[in-house]
Parts: sequence; C-alpha cells; structure tokens
Amino acid sequence: MQNSSIARDTSLHVNWIGLIFDAWLVLAVWLFTSVLNALFSSWKKWPNHLLAPLIGSVVLFSCIALDQYYMTMFQPLDESFFFFSFEELMMIIGIEERLTVAMVISLVGIFSLYFYLSSWLNKRIGLENKRTTLIFYLSFVAFFMLPLAHSKFDNDLAKEGLANNRLILFVDQSVRYAFTPESDIKTIFPRDFKQLDVSFYSNSTENPLFPLWHKLPAKSVLDPYFNPTSDGKAPNVVFIIVESLSSDLCGERAYKTGHIMPFLDELAEKSLYFPNTFSTSQRTHNVLPATLSSVPNVMDGNVFQQIEFPNHWSLMRLLNKTYQTRFFCGVYLEYLNMRGFMNYQKADYLVDDWSEEAMAHNAAVGSPWGFPDEDLFKQSFVDLPEENEEPLFDVFLTISTHDPFVYPEKNKYTRIVKRKAKRIKDREIRLNIAENADKFGSFAYTDAKLRDFFEMWKQRKDYENTIFIITGDHGTELYSPNKLTKYNIPILIYSPLLKEAKLSKSIVSHLDITPTIYNFLRLNYNKKLPPSAPFVGKELVIDSLFNTKRSLVFTTNKLKTSELFYNGFAYLENTLFSVNEDFEISEEPDVFLKNKLKKQLELYQLFSHYTIRQNHLVPPKEHAHWFYTKKWKEKTRLFARIEKEHNADKCIPIGTYTFSRKTDNSLRIQLFTELYCETQDNLNTLADLVVSSKKIKWLDDRVILFKAIRPTFVEKFKPHTKNKIVYTIECDGLNKSKLLKKNELFFTFYNKERIEQPFKSVSVVVSN
Repeated sequence: MQNSSIARDTSLHVNWIGLIFDAWLVLAVWLFTSVLNALFSSWKKWPNHLLAPLIGSVVLFSCIALDQYYMTMFQPLDESFFFFSFEELMMIIGIEERLTVAMVISLVGIFSLYFYLSSWLNKRIGLENKRTTLIFYLSFVAFFMLPLAHSKFDNDLAKEGLANNRLILFVDQSVRYAFTPESDIKTIFPRDFKQLDVSFYSNSTENPLFPLWHKLPAKSVLDPYFNPTSDGKAPNVVFIIVESLSSDLCGERAYKTGHIMPFLDELAEKSLYFPNTFSTSQRTHNVLPATLSSVPNVMDGNVFQQIEFPNHWSLMRLLNKTYQTRFFCGVYLEYLNMRGFMNYQKADYLVDDWSEEAMAHNAAVGSPWGFPDEDLFKQSFVDLPEENEEPLFDVFLTISTHDPFVYPEKNKYTRIVKRKAKRIKDREIRLNIAENADKFGSFAYTDAKLRDFFEMWKQRKDYENTIFIITGDHGTELYSPNKLTKYNIPILIYSPLLKEAKLSKSIVSHLDITPTIYNFLRLNYNKKLPPSAPFVGKELVIDSLFNTKRSLVFTTNKLKTSELFYNGFAYLENTLFSVNEDFEISEEPDVFLKNKLKKQLELYQLFSHYTIRQNHLVPPKEHAHWFYTKKWKEKTRLFARIEKEHNADKCIPIGTYTFSRKTDNSLRIQLFTELYCETQDNLNTLADLVVSSKKIKWLDDRVILFKAIRPTFVEKFKPHTKNKIVYTIECDGLNKSKLLKKNELFFTFYNKERIEQPFKSVSVVVSN
C-alpha cells in the first residue's frame, strides 16, 4: 500500500543516511548563526542570545512542514511547489482540517523547549572552547558541502524522501529550478519527432503538417450496443468525473476494497464497463483537456488550461450549436483557469450562483475545496425545465473525495466503511482501509449521492434518452498497491438506451472518450458535424479479452511528463515493468527497451511542443470552416494607466470603445499587459475582464455583455520574471444586442476579492 511504503522502506542503511543528512543540516545552521554572531558581536543591539533560537526555529518549522507534506503525499516536496499559487497550496494542504488542537499544543511545546535549550546553550558555549572550535570547523565544511547532501533513489521516490532531509532536498531542487536555463527548443518540425512510435497518436496521411488530423471511422464502436432515442433526437450526455476514483474501488475489482461504492458496483454490471482505463495525469490538471478535447499531454511544468490555447476542438464545443452545454464544479472556477478553458469551449452555463441552501450547507461542512458533491448534483436541477428544448451536455467534476476528505455525515459513512472493511481478505488492505475509514468514507458518501442524482434524473421524461459517462480524474493516494495504479481509473458508459452490458478488458484511456462519443453522435444524430478531427485518442476498444496494445504517456504529480505505458510495459520512476492482467507489475531487466522508452518520452516532448505550442493540432482552413474563424484586422488600440490608489477597487475602469453597427458586427477584443510571475498560477490572482454597455460599479447583468473573461500567457511561461498576458473575447451579433442602447463598449476589471492588482498600464486592441 502506498501509505505504508514509508514503513516498508525503513531499512537500516536508509535510516542511517537520513540521520547523517539531518546532522549535516544542524551543523550548517550552526555555522550560519555563528558567523553572524561573530560579525556583529561588537554591535550592542545585536541579539546574540536570540539569533540561534530564531533561525533554528525557522529551520525546525520548515522541516516539520515538509515532513508533514511527505507523510501526506508519500513523496518529498520539490520544485513543483512553484507551479501553484498560495491559494491553491492552502487548498491542497487543507491546513484548517489537519491542524488539530493536540497538534498545536505539541508544536508550541516543541518550539518552546527548543527555544529555551538553544538560548541556554548559546550563553554557556563560547568560541574559545576547543569543542566549539571543532564543531565550527565541521559545520564550515558541512555548510559548503550542502549541495552534496542528497542521496538519489531514482527507482523509489518514497525511499528518496525518507533518506534525505526534506528541507535540504527542497532547497536543492528549488535552486536547480531557479538557475536551470529554459530549454532551447524553438521551432520544431515533424522530422524532429519522426521516430516517435505512431501508436502514441493517431497517425495521419491527410496532412503531414498536422499529425493528429485524421478521418474518423465510418462506423461507431457504440452502434451495436445502443438503441435509437425514442424521439429520434440526439440524447442528453452527462459526464461525471469523480475525484480520485481508482478502478479497484468499484465494479469487478471492488472486492479488494470492501465494496464501499455499491451503487457504482451495480451500475458497472449494467454498463459498458472499462476497468483497465488509464488517466494521463496524476493530478486533476489534465482531466478536462484529456476527456473533453483529447489533446496530447503538454511539456514538463505546464498545464494546458493555463497556456495560450492553440486552436483545438472539444466535444463540448463541437456540440455547442445543437446542445445546451453546462459545467459544474464545487471548486472556485479560477482554479487552474477552469473558467477560461470552459469559456473557450463556449459553455452556455458555468456554475457560479449557488442556491441559498447550497451556500448554507457548504458553510456548515467547511471543506477547503468547496461545495460538497450532493450540492453539485442538486444545483444542476435548479431552474432546469422538465423538458428541455435542446438536449443537455453536462459535465460534473466532483471534489468530496479529495484530501483532506471533508464531507457531510462523516461519522455515518466512516461506520459503513469500517463494517465493510471486515470482509476484505487481504490483511494489509483491510488494515489500511479500517485505519483510514474516515477518509475512505468520502467515497461511500459520493457513491450515495450519485445514487440520489440518478434517482432525480429518473423523474425526468428525457431520462430514457440520456447517456451517462462516469470516470475518475486519477487514482486515489489512499490506495495504490503499485506504482502504476495511481493512473488506473474506470470508465462506465450507462444509458437506458443500452441493448446490453459489456465488460471490456482492453487498455483504454481518458483520451478515448471524446473520439468515441463524438463519432457515435455524428453518425447517428448529426451528420453535418466534421468527418475529421484532431484527437490524440482513439475510439474505445470493446473486447472481453485483455488487450495491451496501447501506448500512452503520463504526467506525474510534479507536472513532469516522464512516465509511460507501452504495449504491456510501464516505464515508471526510471524503472521498466511488465504488466499482467491483474494490473500487477514486475520489474524487467531489458535495458534496450528501457532506453527506447526514455527516447520515446523525449520525442513526445517535441511532438507536444509542435502540436500545442506551435498550434499544429487543427489545420487553419478546417478550423475556420467549422468554427467560422475569421482573419482579424486591427482597428484601434487604446492605452490606459491604472492609478495605484485604484488598483484594489472592486471595479477598475479601463476604457471605452465606440463601435459602428454597420461594420463592427463581429469584434475581437484583446487586453494586453505584463505580469511578474513566480509561478503560472499567479494568473489566478488577477481580476476578470468585463465588457458592458454602461460604466459599472458592480456586476449588473442588465448591462453586462461578457463577464468572467480570464487571462492566458501570450508566450511560453517564464518563472521569476515578467510575462506577457492577454485577455481575449470574440463577439458576434453586436448590432442585434438589446443591451446596447448606445454604440459604446465599456471595459472593466472586476476585482471581486479586492486584491491589489499588479498592473500599471494596459493596452486594448480592438479588431474586426
């Protein structure tokens, strides 16, 4: 089990290495404080007796915090720390939930004792003492050899975190990250990655400059399994992405974990069920681009939702003209720029205005992530008519099963899990689930709310014409028998339209959902949709036999695309494994194959850069044809300065544009500025751009044309420097808008949290 890996790895030599590095840090800190004391000893105001305790306290606090992270995540913290904003780190850590009264008392006691002993020793030991002199010389050596205080365990991150002092490791990785120059990758050509195995993508002969562009199959793999809708219209499509839903938690493998999700167990027996599915990322960051757009993983350290989007297609955007598209997530939508991503997909509805009941319930539960799953599902029925004119395309992203596992009725579901854990045959798994019953209870809770959600859907007349797709974003950290299962999640496709259920044991991926559903809807309900597409995934393979013919790359929780699955082999943490039908892995000594797969990862980085960064997913002509993309010509450019005394106002006016109803029916508005960024997530602190027909002092829907427009980076993100950013909105039909009484557009920053904005000046470019 992953959370027992620390205990398993406490071999004697690892413990000794860890103790040596801890002592190394102590000596280095002692030197630092001694030198400062020596330099400033003649200054009467210099607090000699307090310096060592203060610096030591900071180091001690840092060590405790990093140890806590290691005990929670089972991996040491490294430079990936800089990929997140402060708000996101607080959400991930969930400090309010973890910081108990007992822990606070213990910490106060530890720091008080340390402070007292350090002060006492500092007063009684002088530099004339020979022992002190010896310690000084030893610490001098230790300080300047700190960069060497790192023991590398390429094949085991848990052991590496245990053997090393977590603070030294974090500082070492941070310094390397700060001073390592960016890759010199500039312009990539298809010939640069021609040796990339075509099994990693849908190789195309249609257009060699766009390697993902390909014709879709003439028949859908779903055709044999579905009846037509009762009214002949396109079916509703409901995506449910369950946070951390490991495949062993439901369906045919649920016996391993005690059947704690009985509703999904039942549903799996009635569905097209794929237990051998891989997520392409260990974090939630990639699930929306993967499941909805089927795009390649981005290069190391990047998140697709937070870069300037290349031209790409998604199932939501392709269906937008014939479906009502909606997105529901309990986390605030600025997280990872989900709002910006969904705005690009032209979603008709983003959950923002929660019901009063949901707001009160969320406040009572107090999850650091946001609204509990039951409120998420209930919100989708608010203001929804009994019979919708257009079919629904709904996407849900749940959060209650995310660490630190704060959810309603916790005691009730903890008892349920404890009772069910007694039936588990494997002793190690049984103990793990029993000891963490309050955490696993979150899955029992979400399962119960999924049952309620389906019962609510059954009350609707269009339930019989609805397709439900349930999957996970990645596996749970609570349960991971080996290094591969962190990516193993299920896919369930259920519908009253299904002719029969089917268990498929083929290796499939998140990336395959959109190609499968899209081709089925295109061939059966809307043949006007494009017959070719830029998806990296393939249609789901429905086969009762275990089929390993699939190649996929994985992005780790450190946002590094450094692991992969290749036709029955897995390259994980610099080690090659073979994979059997039970998803058990065995280390393989094949050095040639290992080196081949490492080379494939390097080639995939080039492939990713070419298709995403260089905008070679969709041929421009095809994109323009299907999405009416026009060539924009700059018409005017406005410049605005933001005075310092107003940059924390709730509404910050930028400028006004007077348009012509004859020539400005379609406009593209882009606001450019520069922002100093430590990490990519600094974008989350920026205000929304709002376009209105009048000057506003609050969000007045009577005059607002566009709101919640989010920024993206213009060029490749560069940490610890200024980056160019842009807000973009393309608008049609302005001459018909009833909100525009006058021919004026007002541009405003809406600063909801009144965070001081870093802008000094901005430029607004209007094109038609």
